[in-house]
Parts: sequence; C-alpha cells; structure tokens
Amino acid sequence: DSIELETIKTGAKVLIIDNMSAISQDNEKSGNAAKLMNKVKDLQRRNKLTVLLMAHTPKILQGEAIIANNLAGSSNLFNLADSVMAINTTTMADDVRYIKQLKSRYNEIQFHKDNVVALKFSARPDGFKGFEFLNYETEDELIKPVDKATKADEDREIIDLIIHFGFTVAQIAEELKPKYA
Repeated sequence: DSIELETIKTGAKVLIIDNMSAISQDNEKSGNAAKLMNKVKDLQRRNKLTVLLMAHTPKILQGEAIIANNLAGSSNLFNLADSVMAINTTTMADDVRYIKQLKSRYNEIQFHKDNVVALKFSARPDGFKGFEFLNYETEDELIKPVDKATKADEDREIIDLIIHFGFTVAQIAEELKPKYA
C-alpha cells in the first residue's frame, strides 16, 4: 500500500523494485508468491505502470546455462510475470555477463540461448559502474569451460609478444586469434 501511495504522490510511470525479497520474504510458498504477483499486477493496472520486479537467483554453478528453474522463489513468480529476463555470469571473464530472455507473454523471444546479449562492466564518467554492449552471442559460447592449461599458454604468448616484439593489442589479437579462437 505504501508503494502505491508513493507512486500516486510522485506520478511515477515506472516502478523498480530491487529486490523483491525487500517487500516479501516468503516467496518460496506458492500461495505467497501468487499473492505478491497479483498485488503487483493490480498496482500496475490501476496506475498504468511499467514494473520491473527484480529477484536474485540462488547460486548456480559457473558455466551452467540459466533456465526458469534457476529463479528464486515459487514457480508462480515466473508463471504470473509477463516477461522474464535473467543476467548470468560467463566463463570468459569476471566482468562479462549476458542477458537472456526466459519468457515473453506478448512478443516473440528474441534473446534466447542462440542470441543472448553479452555485456561488460565498465566505469562511467560519474564514477558509477555501468555496462558496455559487447555483442550478440550464443549462450554456449559464453559459458563454455575454460581449459586452464590453454589459458596459461595463451597468457605466456601474450606476454612474450609484448616483451620481445613490442606488439600492440591489435597485433596480438591478429596473431593469436587463429590459434585460440
């Protein structure tokens, strides 16, 4: 109720709730999850709002594809949502993530396992963190296992190319891409 009062008072058209556990602690139970989602959807309809309701996923293994079952809480959260998107880690680098569309009630899913959005954390001029678009990739490519021995060999070759030959980043990429891509 207090969220709706504040929405009306400010005239907001977009409501972002980060994180849903801040407004409802017991979303594992089907009845509680359904009650929460119905209240949010009623709030959305009454006030003509766009609502972004964020929920964290329980920890999943690195390199595991994200699916609807990974989402925290009851399956009612997923079932009653109009759209569901997820952000997952990659095996490429610690600062690279990808976005995958898991559900879209009214439109075709565009960002499925064969077309996810790859992003990299970046520092913004205002000092906050943001994301930089990298590319559209397949999910499998972004979460494939990294062979540590191959990675160590690649790292040694990069260092050698810099120290012994003074290669630029572009020259290193050109030299090593056929071998490690």
